[in-house]
Amino acid sequence: MQKLLACLALVFCFYTGSYAVELTSAVDFVSAYNWRATDVGNSAAIQPKFNLKVSNFEFEFWGSQALSAGYEYNDETIKFNEVDLVLKYNINTDFGTFTPFITDFYYPCEGREYFNFEDTKLNEKGEIISRGGHWYNISLQYKGTDAFPIQLLIDHCFHNDPDNTVYYEVAYPFAVDNNLLKIHAGFTKGKTATYDVQEDKWAVVNLGLSIERSIKITEEFTLPVGTALYLQPEKEQFFFVFKLTLK
Repeated sequence: MQKLLACLALVFCFYTGSYAVELTSAVDFVSAYNWRATDVGNSAAIQPKFNLKVSNFEFEFWGSQALSAGYEYNDETIKFNEVDLVLKYNINTDFGTFTPFITDFYYPCEGREYFNFEDTKLNEKGEIISRGGHWYNISLQYKGTDAFPIQLLIDHCFHNDPDNTVYYEVAYPFAVDNNLLKIHAGFTKGKTATYDVQEDKWAVVNLGLSIERSIKITEEFTLPVGTALYLQPEKEQFFFVFKLTLK
């Protein structure tokens, strides 16, 4: 997998020399890091993002740093942190935008070496005995047109996940009184520890409603803020999260 990522990076570097480069960065301050209706780290967090866009390619670093210790790992309570690398390619059509992408998840707080690219190893009982430092997901996202702005996502974790989890999501954004609202629903099929599904079945694992708007501070500066509600039906858990963004 690392060889594939290296080849893709070389292709991306070639494009940076031939097209205009668009560079953006931002940081989110969240009351809790919630990923697909799962609380990650039990803490407020700072989440920086760095995005480089060249033609239809996008290369992104994304991270999350918990502000307090709340993550249980190896019988210790530690501060959770995460660093992700994402490579996207946007295909624009008259029917919407299709975006295949690869995500590399890495969790420094768990102490695994960054250059350990091994997959999960199991014993004869199916128990995990070792795993590498990276999780790889391959995904396809679709965003509809302005006339019908539905969003679809298929996401497959194929490295370091013994369950080979596949996640499906449908979302629909819409505007109400200068607010951008989005409703979404996420599903899985089969047993998966990631979403705490214990049976081989279709399961709804992520239902949510988010609201975002920009508060005008000056003529040149606005402050995006948002709130989101998440329900995890399998775990019977409900979350309410606040987000503030600086660009």
